[in-house]
Amino acid sequence: MSGPQMLPVGGTHFAEKMILSILRRYVPDPGVDDPNILDGTGHGAVRDTEGELTFTGDGTTTEFTLSPPDVGSPVVAVYSVRVGTTQKLYGFDYLINWGDRFGTPQQKATKLLFLEPPTLGQTLYVPYRYGKRIVSERGELVALGSFINTGFSRGAMPLPKIQCILEEDTMEAVGIGDNWDSELQMGNYWHKIRFRCTVMSLYADECKTLTDKCVSALMKAAHDNNYLMPEIKPDRIINIDYDLDQKAYVRVFQFSVISREIFG
Repeated sequence: MSGPQMLPVGGTHFAEKMILSILRRYVPDPGVDDPNILDGTGHGAVRDTEGELTFTGDGTTTEFTLSPPDVGSPVVAVYSVRVGTTQKLYGFDYLINWGDRFGTPQQKATKLLFLEPPTLGQTLYVPYRYGKRIVSERGELVALGSFINTGFSRGAMPLPKIQCILEEDTMEAVGIGDNWDSELQMGNYWHKIRFRCTVMSLYADECKTLTDKCVSALMKAAHDNNYLMPEIKPDRIINIDYDLDQKAYVRVFQFSVISREIFG
C-alpha cells in the first residue's frame, strides 16, 4: 500500500488496470457496428476520444483530478505522464485512483497521485482517453465508456467490444527465504497472471483486425520501462468464428504477465 490513499502498488489490481490502459491507448474504437449506416462505412458513433490535461506544480500538491471536457464522462486510459520533458513511471513516480463506481462526482473522478509533489512552476502533461456518452435516436443511453472492459459480456455495450478476464493468478516470493524487510516494513511478491480477452464484432474482418491490434499493443507495451510489470507475453489466438449466442464473430487471445506487488 502507499500513502493515505492506501492504493495497492503492483499485483493483480495494478496489472488489470495497466492492461486496460495499454489496450485502450493503442486500440482505438472503430465505432459502433451498424450495417445500416447511411454513409456505407458500416460504423456509427465512436465511443472514446483522446486528449491531454496540464497542471502546474506548487511544491505541495500530490493529487490531481482528471476532468474530461464532456462532464460526467469517465477517464478510461492514462499514459506517458510527463513533468516538464521528463517522463514519469506509473507505479514508481505516480499512481492512478480510477474512482468509485458509484457516489458523488468527486468520488467517481479519476485522480493522479504523485508520490513526490511536483516542484513549484513545473508543468504536468497527462495524455489520456475518455469515454463518450452515446445516445440512440430514441434517447436511450447505449454506451458510456470504453468498448474494452473487464469481466463478462456487457449486453448494454454495442458491438464491437472486447472483454478481458483474469483466468489465473499464481503467487511466488520474489526472493528465497523471508520476503519481508523489517527495516522498511515492506515486502515483495510476484503475481504470475494469465488473461483471456474475447473480441466480438458483427464483421469477420474487423474481429480479426481488432485481435491483431490487441496483440500488437501488448507486444509494444512489453518494451515499456515498467519495473512493476516487467513481462507481458502474448500466448495464443483462438478463432471461434460466428457465435450464435453473441450474434457476433468471436476471437480469443490469451496472454500472460508478471507483476510485482509491494506490500506493507
